[in-house]
Amino acid sequence: MTMLPITAIIGAGSSGITAAKALRFAASLGIVPELDAEYMAAAMVGAALEVGVKMIERDPPDVDAATRFATAVFIGGIERLSRS
Repeated sequence: MTMLPITAIIGAGSSGITAAKALRFAASLGIVPELDAEYMAAAMVGAALEVGVKMIERDPPDVDAATRFATAVFIGGIERLSRS
């Protein structure tokens, strides 16, 4: 799977772009597999909130660890979806 920053996919400063729209666009380019963009976007937003809360409860907060964890969870999930 090719990793690109979201700005490379939708353009920096784009307004009105939702996570679901970005996922559908990435799927149309073959960057991610076809998936339920609304469910995936909701899962990403929910995970961001919950992981962020847990991160700030730690002393000291570890942004890099939280980022690596969430990235691994979603990359793994997207890779699994591409095989199904």
